[in-house]
Amino acid sequence: MSTFASLSRVLVWIFITHLVVGSSQFNFFNRRRTFRDTGNRWVTTTTEKPCELRAHSNNRRVFLMYVNGEWRKRPCALGTLFNQRTCDCSDHDPKANLHAQRCRAPLYVPFHAEPIKDHGGTNIAMDNNGRVGVSQNVGTFDGRGALTIWMYSGIYFGEHLGITFSFRSRGPASNTEQVLVSNCYYNSGGSVEIVIQPLLQNVVFRGTTSRNNQLYTANVSIPYKSGSWNSVTYSYDGVALTGNVNNQVKSSPLTGNIAVSPGSLRIGMCNGRGYNGDIDEFRLCQPILATLNQS
Repeated sequence: MSTFASLSRVLVWIFITHLVVGSSQFNFFNRRRTFRDTGNRWVTTTTEKPCELRAHSNNRRVFLMYVNGEWRKRPCALGTLFNQRTCDCSDHDPKANLHAQRCRAPLYVPFHAEPIKDHGGTNIAMDNNGRVGVSQNVGTFDGRGALTIWMYSGIYFGEHLGITFSFRSRGPASNTEQVLVSNCYYNSGGSVEIVIQPLLQNVVFRGTTSRNNQLYTANVSIPYKSGSWNSVTYSYDGVALTGNVNNQVKSSPLTGNIAVSPGSLRIGMCNGRGYNGDIDEFRLCQPILATLNQS
């Protein structure tokens, strides 16, 4: 009887050991299931949330969203195309013209001469703190220079905003952010910001929106080339925040109206985060998005 009991315990132990080894090898108790394919390699599959958007039949500049019982067209940000695999507008549109009439620029600063002025046709007033200059038809910033556009203090941008310009950074790399554009207020960040991180060589696009009395923030980071000219586009269209640096495009979902900031729009420095480098051909556009009838 004692021998039978011992044998039974051994068999139970062997069974448990095989079960544990098998579960660790084949992930019986895990949503991530691992299998060995015929090429003797491990293949891992993961259960992912299905994409809730659809591609348009013949227009990649828009996508379809299910709203109130029907599929409705929604535009991608200008310069982007819808990608069904990634479920967002993450592909670059080579045919997009960021400076066409679709981008109505009430603020245009070409930095052609001093004093630095708006050439958008409405003569928007701006203040130079005395440290922003013009050299060879580009704006020069020394880390303490700032242009302030007072008109954009407390302004309502709504669901559409675009900013385009070119920049060329200089100076040693540091881990301190440098503001290219921001509507920050004292020590608070802006609801619209474009900054560079010199040590990482990233351009960071930030957007904060207000929806149902709550704030939502999105960030997009894209590498840039230090010491070279970089073309930049910031675009918000009520569906996503999109950044474009030298035709590298990334988007992050974001909805609602851009949060109203009491701070003015500043170019080159905001709450002490000063930019060292050059800026050229600055435009603030409303709106900057693909139209629904584009093909």
